[in-house]
Amino acid sequence: MSTLPIYYRDVHLLSESNVGLLLAFNGIVVFGLEMLLVQWVERFMNFRTIIVSGVLFLFFAFFSLSLNIQSHWVLYLSMFLLSISEILAMPFMASLTAQRAHSSRQGAYMGLNALTFSVAHVFSPLLGTYVAQHYGFSNLWLFTSLLCVITSLGMFVVLKKF
Repeated sequence: MSTLPIYYRDVHLLSESNVGLLLAFNGIVVFGLEMLLVQWVERFMNFRTIIVSGVLFLFFAFFSLSLNIQSHWVLYLSMFLLSISEILAMPFMASLTAQRAHSSRQGAYMGLNALTFSVAHVFSPLLGTYVAQHYGFSNLWLFTSLLCVITSLGMFVVLKKF
């Protein structure tokens, strides 16, 4: 996420206001769909399927950027897919973390869950901008897509009983 505004500006030549609109689109989608989508998927899917699907939506979001199609609709499609990924994966990962912990250790588990996000927010901008600068944005999105595939396979294996 931290490299997306740079990508929008440098590759698609979007103005700051257009970058802001694109990022705001994420918030609008999440605000408008999260409660409805979460309630719907909870009824029909288990945690494993929901989380793996969320990570696969993220794969498609970044893979669509790697195609380097010079069109604004691709950027909005990618952001929509990223938003659906966020809606599916994030709340269910937090719920899964709380459920896996013994009741006396839930705080520690949730703290570790939050710590992993904090570490990611520190290191991903460094790694993302390094890869983009030295290897290009297309390779960054391909690398990120590959990580999404590996993550979804890992979640599929680890979450067999959920």
